[in-house]
Amino acid sequence: MVENAFSFNGVSSADFHMLVSGYGTYDAPQRDITMLTVAGRSGDLTLDNGRFENVDVTYKAAFYSGLNENYKAFNAYMANQKGYKRLEDTFHNDEYRLGVYKGGLNPKLKGYDMASVEIKFNCKPQRYLKAGDETLTFTQTGTLYNPTAFEARPLIRLYGSGTLTVNGVELTVTDIEAGDYIDIDSEMMDAFKGTTNLNAKISGEFPVLKSGENTITYSGDFEIKPRWYVL
Repeated sequence: MVENAFSFNGVSSADFHMLVSGYGTYDAPQRDITMLTVAGRSGDLTLDNGRFENVDVTYKAAFYSGLNENYKAFNAYMANQKGYKRLEDTFHNDEYRLGVYKGGLNPKLKGYDMASVEIKFNCKPQRYLKAGDETLTFTQTGTLYNPTAFEARPLIRLYGSGTLTVNGVELTVTDIEAGDYIDIDSEMMDAFKGTTNLNAKISGEFPVLKSGENTITYSGDFEIKPRWYVL
């Protein structure tokens, strides 16, 4: 019976006997701009802060059977989800978001065993492409084509020490033994192995993958999860 659904942190709305509309899932984020006024000058000046703001995503849904049991189970599950989690739906099969559940369910009864609800999330502005979660392995040199119009901030694993060059921009890694590795997260601007912080072992700029073709070199093996996204 259920044709469309969303999943949050790996659990599907279909598990709770819900019908879901995707009408409220297409909103795009707005650019973060500060408007400045200057005395004696008509009109405002704009300061672009170089980022996009979070966006609210709302699913209109209905419990179509087992209302009492399924509503309680759904509310209990969602209320225990803290922080950003992976949000997917059947309306955007090739994408996912990172969202925070806002809560505040207010069911409206539609008969003895049915009720409609609005399920609200606050999401990071990116709609990540699932294809960008694939980890790609290279030896010394590689090229990557970014299929989107936006710069991606990848997760890169480097083996050993050396200098990573992405489109002419360098990041140097020191004191990593041959065969060992360090993870470089350009989105978090962090370097680590597991739970160990390794920021002291890097210098230079965190790499970004521009729209179109990217050239990448390193002295050893490296792996890249590119994290392509659209808005």
